[in-house]
Amino acid sequence: MSLSSSRTSKITQTIVLFKMGAVPTTEDLKYALAEAIRARKAVELPFKHPENGIVFTVRVTAGTNITPPKWTFLLGEEHGNTTLWTKETNEVLVIQGKIRVDALHGIPQRLGSTATFHL
Repeated sequence: MSLSSSRTSKITQTIVLFKMGAVPTTEDLKYALAEAIRARKAVELPFKHPENGIVFTVRVTAGTNITPPKWTFLLGEEHGNTTLWTKETNEVLVIQGKIRVDALHGIPQRLGSTATFHL
């Protein structure tokens, strides 16, 4: 099997973007969503918060005609991360605001319990 065919045969592959040194902007999140739609794969955007030094990851999977994109906010990066929350929405600005607040203040006391937030 050639290298290109082995890459396309892995349906569950995730695209991991370069780690950012700041909280992602709305434009950064729109780019990640566009990549997820284009590649039809989950896209992860890790970042290190500049004020507290904690590493987080935003994962987005493209939606369908019926369902909106699914956003997942994780503590850590790649293997060994903890899911903090998930949300299905087209509202990238809402996701960016939630990430900005939670990355600075919203780390739950009890890690390991996940949440889904409501608008």
